[in-house]
Amino acid sequence: MNQAGETVLALAATCILLTWAVCAAILVGLGTLVARTLTPSYDLLDALWIGLIACAVFLGIWNLFLPVTAIPGCLLAGIGVLGLYRDRRWLAERVKQIARFRALLGIYAVLLAGIAIRAAGPCEYYDTGLYGAQAVRWIQTYPTVFGLANVHGRLGFNSPVFLFDAALSHGPWGNLYFHLFGGFILCVLWAVVLPSCRSVIRADNPTAADWFRVIVAVALSVWSVRGTLVGTTTDEPSTLVCLAAAAVLFEEMDRHRSGGAADSHRLLKLTIATMLFALAVTFKLSVLVLALLGWILGFAILYSARHQSRLVWVVVAGAMAVVAPWVAARVILSGYPLFPSTALAFPCDWRVPRGVANMYQLWIRSWGRAGVQEAYGLGWLRPWLHDMIRNRSGFQVPLAIALCSLINLTVKRESRTVNASNAWLLLPSAAGIIFWFWESPDPRFGQAAIWTFAATLGALAIRGFTGSALMRQRIAVGLLGLATLWCLFSFGWRHSYRVLRFTNAFAGVPEAEIVARETVSGLTLYVPVINNQCWNAPLPCTPYFDANLTTHLGWHSRLEFVSDVR
Repeated sequence: MNQAGETVLALAATCILLTWAVCAAILVGLGTLVARTLTPSYDLLDALWIGLIACAVFLGIWNLFLPVTAIPGCLLAGIGVLGLYRDRRWLAERVKQIARFRALLGIYAVLLAGIAIRAAGPCEYYDTGLYGAQAVRWIQTYPTVFGLANVHGRLGFNSPVFLFDAALSHGPWGNLYFHLFGGFILCVLWAVVLPSCRSVIRADNPTAADWFRVIVAVALSVWSVRGTLVGTTTDEPSTLVCLAAAAVLFEEMDRHRSGGAADSHRLLKLTIATMLFALAVTFKLSVLVLALLGWILGFAILYSARHQSRLVWVVVAGAMAVVAPWVAARVILSGYPLFPSTALAFPCDWRVPRGVANMYQLWIRSWGRAGVQEAYGLGWLRPWLHDMIRNRSGFQVPLAIALCSLINLTVKRESRTVNASNAWLLLPSAAGIIFWFWESPDPRFGQAAIWTFAATLGALAIRGFTGSALMRQRIAVGLLGLATLWCLFSFGWRHSYRVLRFTNAFAGVPEAEIVARETVSGLTLYVPVINNQCWNAPLPCTPYFDANLTTHLGWHSRLEFVSDVR
């Protein structure tokens, strides 16, 4: 990389870090306004997660009626600043407490810098050009459009990730928004797991929950070094949010309840975890089973805490507030609440033809089963297994952790250091793996369930194996470190950094070469010339031209797209 390229990369990474810091502060400010109404005991991460959930709810409701312009972002920022000002003393105390851990902060700063450098690279995520950038542009320009999935079926895969991208696209970032959200969520989860890594490495009496987070750190290391950070990706954010919620759930089951403020704080964390499960579903439908069963498990624990029954209603109302705008948007976009599933179809004129929805569902299943020609019967198992067995971070390492842990737990029956209640988390994760395997077993769709299952078994086994023995703890840390290196330095690891050598400019969304085509009714559609990527083309753009597509002004004077093919 020449000196100019290094300067551009450093400047871009610095801007990303500053933006992440501002976003984190705003989310914390928003979260404090809500958290204070629930309990006086909460920390910075609690407030940040609450702020993230509140933003998703606000933007989801806003886009049902209005486009996401600069106004909602400014409103959220203003409310966040107000929350920071009101709780400035509380914030100053928390910052002083964190500042005492200088070594940990230094490690975290290095991680942030590395992730920001990778986030400054070019966009290679194919789905950004396929539909992600177009989804963001529709959100910026219109309220949720009736029947938009008739233009391009994947535009029916709405996600709050696109809402966050649209909110960040106004102001100085413009069409550079796709560099921000994925890396930001990754940095937040590192803040969750690093204290546990410190406890384990220093052998500071680590709990099973600490070991759970350390195993999650193995996956985080891979995503930080090799994962998709640039683009409108929804896979990593949904996985990260699920793992954050699962870690809280595991910790709550690992502790014996006690009265007082500490117990109230833990129950607040559990309340946040259940709402994070709901948020993860809206990010990506592939985590539905894991998140739903995890939510039920968290709800059951809260319901058993009778003296905190108020939080039970918060969990229910919070989940409804998160999911309801998302379901409403899916119905408006496609006519189906769980598109591309045709279940619970609404009898509306703008509904996507059932055959088209089934085609998308088949395509997703076929994609995960190594190709369309292998989608039927069991012929897909061999090529799928051939691909999976070479996947170190998505298959080999979590499978090895789970199998070794299962053997250890079976052989070491005399161990009494394991709290069997933690094993309840195996139920949602195992069900999530079964759902993933049946629906579309591509590794990127099942990482949340796979790593939750491996981390649960691994934490139980390691805690039972090591106990308080220092040497055994060091052996476990060493093995997990080797597993991390095995994942990081597999085939193709250099590519994530070679592409940074060509970052001579901080490029935005590419422009696709398009051609205008008219439908029978006279509607003009823009179709990409070279491949099926529209990128930032004018609206409406689709790689799948439908000559029978028509449009007219629908409810609330917004566009309504209808296909005559039923």
